[in-house]
Amino acid sequence: LATFEEMKDIPVYVVGISNKKELDKDVEKCLVEYLKEYKNKLKIELYSHSYLEKCKNKLKDNKKKYLSYLFGFNGYSQARNFSLMPVIANDIDVAIFLDDDELIEDREYFRKVLENINEETEYGKVHGKAGYYVNGDGYKLPVGKIPAWHYGGWNKVKYMNKTFEKLIKANKRLHPTAIALGGNMVLAKEVIREICYDIRVHRGEDMDYLFNATIFNYLILFDNEMKITHLPPEYNSSEWKKAKADFYRFKYTRQKLLTLKKHTDLKQLSIEDMMLYPGIFMQDDFEERAKDYTIMLAMNYLSKGEHENYENTMENLKIIFDDNLTDIDPISEYIQQRQDWKEIVSILLKKKEGEDDELGERERQGCQVR
Repeated sequence: LATFEEMKDIPVYVVGISNKKELDKDVEKCLVEYLKEYKNKLKIELYSHSYLEKCKNKLKDNKKKYLSYLFGFNGYSQARNFSLMPVIANDIDVAIFLDDDELIEDREYFRKVLENINEETEYGKVHGKAGYYVNGDGYKLPVGKIPAWHYGGWNKVKYMNKTFEKLIKANKRLHPTAIALGGNMVLAKEVIREICYDIRVHRGEDMDYLFNATIFNYLILFDNEMKITHLPPEYNSSEWKKAKADFYRFKYTRQKLLTLKKHTDLKQLSIEDMMLYPGIFMQDDFEERAKDYTIMLAMNYLSKGEHENYENTMENLKIIFDDNLTDIDPISEYIQQRQDWKEIVSILLKKKEGEDDELGERERQGCQVR
């Protein structure tokens, strides 16, 4: 970021999150030291554990402590909501969201990313845009290493590649989309203050945010000139764990689509609007696709003598065929989350007479890096 001339005028808010509560203070302390060398290169501020506590305390002072369920370090959606909060408190008009495993190599990135925001297009007023990742030689995820148990109905890489290919190779730059990547998004103030991440979503929260924005008539388009280099680290997480999260995610979104029909005051979406990815996994054949994949993955674990992974994989069948989600109305639940979010926003923006906003730029309880 420090190599871009534009960054002299753009503040950088680093959101520092630990994955274990006992590490909160140490992670913040480490980041404070790490960022010191950049204080003369960027307008940089850290928002971490201390800021989280200040937000909670402000809610408590306003007798709204219970609202803190919406943000924190406990999951992707809570963390994404937390990342929206400094943007709100500092009254930022347009925010660019980047993840920590990325590089901006397009020297025109900051010009491109801000184009069309808050402007009228053939699709309506644009409240945000989503871009894409370049992985190695291109945008396509590598297919050479896809294991055999992904073939058949559960080849996510194939469907994601086809979806991105259609969007990126289109003649027009901007397109409606059902796919979004949270590490390359730009959002206007209006949508940030109105739409939060659904905390029941633990994977694919970026695409779910797009869903939530759309049904409330906020327009986030795909921009095929908005690219960023993605350098993800190697993950040691077991495949059955990621599959478990995917199974829940696709079933939950399918239930969202079904219950949306009852909420006629909201903009309606269908599986067709979400094709090819992620909609392909929300059709009636989801259970069959997921079952075949699970059995093949389980057999692979068993063939290698990994009995614990085999048993955990087979346990996923319960999630695939569990009908508990059919009893809930996730749209009604999200409407409540959104109302709670708007209360948080009003509290973040509130100032006592004669004093600066304690959650604004001037005070960070030891986290100020600028």
